Amino acid sequence: MSIRSPKWTSMPSSTAFSRISIRWPSLLAEEGAFAILFALAILAVRRTPPGRMTEAGVSVVGFLTLFAVSTVVFVALVRAFRSARLLAAFFDLAIIVGVFDLFLILLGPSAAVLAASAAAAARYLVGRVLTTDLILILGLAGVTVEFSGSLQPTGVAIILAVLAIYDIIAVYGTKHMVTMAEALLRQRAVFAIMVPTTPQGWFARLVDVRPGAGFSFLGTGDAVLPAILVASVARDGVAPAVIVAIGAALGLAVTHALFVSADKPKPMPALPPIAAGAILGYLITIL
Repeated sequence: MSIRSPKWTSMPSSTAFSRISIRWPSLLAEEGAFAILFALAILAVRRTPPGRMTEAGVSVVGFLTLFAVSTVVFVALVRAFRSARLLAAFFDLAIIVGVFDLFLILLGPSAAVLAASAAAAARYLVGRVLTTDLILILGLAGVTVEFSGSLQPTGVAIILAVLAIYDIIAVYGTKHMVTMAEALLRQRAVFAIMVPTTPQGWFARLVDVRPGAGFSFLGTGDAVLPAILVASVARDGVAPAVIVAIGAALGLAVTHALFVSADKPKPMPALPPIAAGAILGYLITIL
C-alpha cells in the first residue's frame, strides 16, 4: 500500500474542502490503470482451469500473518542498512514472476518465458514511465490471479477491511509507510503506477521522475488488493466482478478528490476509500 503525499505530486488546492477539485487527466489515467488491471485479472481467472484454483490454499489469518511478518522484515532491513535496494530487488522479482504467471495462463509456457524476459529487459534497459507502468500492471495482474485462486471473496473482503485500517495506522501513526516509500524513491525504485500531469511525462526517464515534479503515484497495494477481490468474485461470473470493480473505481475517485481538494495536502492513506468501494460492490453482489 502507498500514500498520496505532497512530496510526491503537485496538485491544486482549495480551502478546507470547501469545494471538490479533480485533476481530470490524472484521475482518468489512474482509473484507466485500474480498468486494465481488473480486466486482465478477470480474463486470466476465467481462463484458469478450475483444478488450479485451490480454495483452501491460504487462510485470512495466514495471509495477514504473512503480510505482517513481511512488513516487519522490510522495515527492519531498510532501517538497518539505510537502503531499499533489497526491497527494490524483491519487488522487481515479484513483478517479473507476475508477468510470467499471467502469460502462462493466457498464452502458454513459451509466451510466458518470452514475456517475462522482455519485461525484465525493458525494466532495466528502457526505463521510461510508460513501459514501467505497463510492466507493473501486467505483473500485478499475475500476482492478483495467484492470490485470488486461494482465497474466498468474503475472506478477501475481510483482508481489505483490516489492511485499510492498517494503512491509516501506517501513515498517521507509526509512519513507517512514509519511511519505506521515501527510501524506495531515493533508490529510484518507484513501485507505483506513475501518472504524469502532461502527455510528455509518459515518455520521461525514470531518473527524471522526482517528487512534486508533475507526477502522481498509485501504489501497488492500493491497486492489487481490490483487484484480488475482483478476481476472486470473477470465479463466479463476470458481472459480479464488474460491480466490485466499479465500486473500487468509485473509491479511487473519492481518494483523488479528497487529496486534491485539501487546503494543505498531507500524506494520506489511499486504500480506505478504495477498499470501502470494493467491499460495498461485493455486498451488492451477494444481497
